[in-house]
Amino acid sequence: MKVMENKPQILLIHGIFNTGRCFNTMRRHFEQQGYVVHSPSLKPSWGFAELKNLSELVDVYIDQNIPTDVPIHIIGYSMGGLVLRYHLQQQKCMNRYLSFTTVSSPHNGTHNAWLLPLDGVKDMRQQSKFIESLEEKDHRIAEHCKPLSLWTPFDLIILPQNSSEWSIAQNEKFIVSMHPAMIRSSKVIRRIMDHLKESEFNRIDNKVA
Repeated sequence: MKVMENKPQILLIHGIFNTGRCFNTMRRHFEQQGYVVHSPSLKPSWGFAELKNLSELVDVYIDQNIPTDVPIHIIGYSMGGLVLRYHLQQQKCMNRYLSFTTVSSPHNGTHNAWLLPLDGVKDMRQQSKFIESLEEKDHRIAEHCKPLSLWTPFDLIILPQNSSEWSIAQNEKFIVSMHPAMIRSSKVIRRIMDHLKESEFNRIDNKVA
């Protein structure tokens, strides 16, 4: 499918112990819809690096791979949702970001983050300094857009499961069997696709108004 000039591009950021390949199913779907899709692999992704440091890698990737006049949809899976949450909060101008979707992200921390004493894992503990700092700046995101946060009650990675519910987001629950299945679920992918289209329509509508 031919890609339109200045058509929004999509940035997918993976979770801990993952690479950009975890998005293969989702990526194929979005590419079939004519999008340029980016799914970089952040290194190290095994919890050794603080999440703000991974966010800096996202900054560099965007600067090097996505033209400044091209709007972006950002989608974060698991830890990637927190990385992108920090990234978006640091932007002086958010106008190029059309939408922000998180999938099974520990917005309020996860009990499992107590299993490893690594810097990036510690950031995902309940009431960590990192999560508290995110909460203090969430108003910047809320002023720009209404994020979408998708989660499953059968998640064994994000505990409690409703920790994926984010106070400023539109939270939606999906009956999906497990954490990694969320980014392969056709139901979840369709919902994200609808969210992208809604965001694009609203941007065009606001320009016309």
